[in-house]
Order: sequence, then structure tokens, then C-alpha cells
Amino acid sequence: MDYMPGAPNASRRPRLTPSYATSAGPRLRTRRSRQGRLIVRVAAAVWESSWLVRQALVALALFLAVFGMLRAPLPALAGLQSSVHYYLTTDFDFRGATQYVTSANLKEKLVAGWSIFPELWDRLTGRDPSQPSPADASFLLPVTGTIASTYGYRPDPVTGEVSFHTGIDIMAAEGTPIVAALDGIVLSVEESATYGKVIQIDHGQGVITLYAHAKEITAKTGDPVKQGDPIGTVGKTGNATAPHCHFEIIISGQPADPLTMKGLAGL
Repeated sequence: MDYMPGAPNASRRPRLTPSYATSAGPRLRTRRSRQGRLIVRVAAAVWESSWLVRQALVALALFLAVFGMLRAPLPALAGLQSSVHYYLTTDFDFRGATQYVTSANLKEKLVAGWSIFPELWDRLTGRDPSQPSPADASFLLPVTGTIASTYGYRPDPVTGEVSFHTGIDIMAAEGTPIVAALDGIVLSVEESATYGKVIQIDHGQGVITLYAHAKEITAKTGDPVKQGDPIGTVGKTGNATAPHCHFEIIISGQPADPLTMKGLAGL
């Protein structure tokens, strides 16, 4: 039946309930989904950023898992907790470190100063702070010759580009002996396109010396050497324009200026 205005029984058009485009529900759901996608993207970017970041995150996760297991008040884990605690504090000689970390006054020590971290590192690595570091020992110049290039920025003799030189170059006749700058153990003997024949010696407590561009290397990996022992001869292998020995001193993973070290300063 057609709708006629004023008709008493006439059907009326249904009144529609108004809708609002700014409803709080959809806004909250959209915001949560955007936040979730953002977190996923950030997490993926952090994970893919570098191998070191991934290893650090995995190590942190393992540490938190072990710590949580040791702290969990579950009778079923009592035996496992006891075994893990024994291995960490006895077999791996971490007793002093764990006691230091879990001591009641750790917070006060942290507030007092950052010196706690070197002390913890000494405990974890077994270093005796009362013993002098190899970095404080008197180094020997590994080759009898002339220092032609020092530590720092310089024009590269091969490419001509300015780059950072992480050691010193000692010019000498080909075949001149290269000797160990300090007592230590041969860490590696390798050959590369840049350094040619290269040998590294570990002197302990994070101190390593490197000798590159050798004609030949007479020492072998694992050999103990004394200061002044011959380990090779001067050459020009790798990127070298003349016979010389490239000499580096590396402390805790960072190169240091050899000419600032005791025994070499002032040369």
C-alpha cells in the first residue's frame, strides 16, 4: 500500500539509527594492530641488523632462562638447580664472581662507582690484579731497522687514499729476522691478501702483537716464545711496496700506538 500523508493506518518509513564513523572500538582495534605491526617491524629490524646483535639477544635470553630456572621456587627443579649452581661456582671457577654479583651490597657498590666492572671482569677471567699487565711491560722492537710509517692517519702507500694505520712499519732488508716483542704463545699463523704472511702472539690479559708482510714465518701456532726469539723474516708479501714489517699492539681488541708503549716510546 502506498504511503499517504495523514492516513491513520498508513505504514511509516523505519527510523534509522544514526551511525558514527568515529566509534571508539574500531579506533582502538586499529591502534592496537598498528602498534603490533610496528613492534614486529622494529623487532625484525633489530634481529636482522647484525650477527653480533643476534648473538647478544640469544645470549641474553639464555642468561635470563638460566637465572629464572635457578630462582624458580619449584621442588621439581631442585636437583637441576643444585647441579647448575655447582658447575657454575665450582667446575667453571665462577664462585667468586657469582658471590660478588649476588652480594647484598651490590647496589651500594654500583652507586659508589663503575670500578665494580673491571673487578668483576678480573674475577671472571681469573686475572690477578696484583700481577702487572703485559701492556705495562717493556716491549722490544721486533726488527732492527728504520720506522718509516707511524700509527694514525696517513696516505696509503699502495692506493694513495688517506686511511688509518693501526701499527708501525719498520723498513729493513728482506730476510732480516723478526723477533717476539714480549713473552707469549703464538696465537695464529696465516696469510692474507692485505697482510701477506702474518703471525700473532698472545701475551695474556688481552694483549696481542701482530707482525705482517713476512717473507717466511718460522714459529707455529701454539709455540711458546720468549722476548727476542726469532719468529720469521722480513718480506714484502701482501700489499707492500718494499720489504718491511708491519707491527701492531692490540689491547682488549683495540689497536694501540706501539710508540707509546714502555720500551718503544721515543724511538
